[in-house]
Amino acid sequence: MGRYLIYTQTNCVYCQMAKELLTKKGHTFDEIIVASAKDINEFKELGFTQVPQIFEHVGGYTELKEKLKDA
Repeated sequence: MGRYLIYTQTNCVYCQMAKELLTKKGHTFDEIIVASAKDINEFKELGFTQVPQIFEHVGGYTELKEKLKDA
């Protein structure tokens, strides 16, 4: 199953729903909680304005090539 990275905030309903959906579907994830002013500034510097932000880990070149073979 896939592995994901999720940027979240506490008390975010959509963040909770996203984590529950991934768990239900058998996916694992790492979570970065955007909480402090420093975190929020870094988050905005990446160009994000809303949470959750969800990224799928692909791996290296071999995994990318396999993932894109039918694209």
